[in-house]
Amino acid sequence: MRSTALTAVIDGADIHRPGYWYVLLPCGEESRFMLLPALLVNNLGARRRYPQTWW
Repeated sequence: MRSTALTAVIDGADIHRPGYWYVLLPCGEESRFMLLPALLVNNLGARRRYPQTWW
């Protein structure tokens, strides 16, 4: 996620056009790609449950 901020600072005006969507979409995608495998791997066992609670 640090690379998202660094790219926004270094690159030109093309990066600034999407506004906050530039930050929200890549960070959202990265979070989803980390959460999905965690859910799959940690819920394979019968006694394991991840996450314990959502809120």
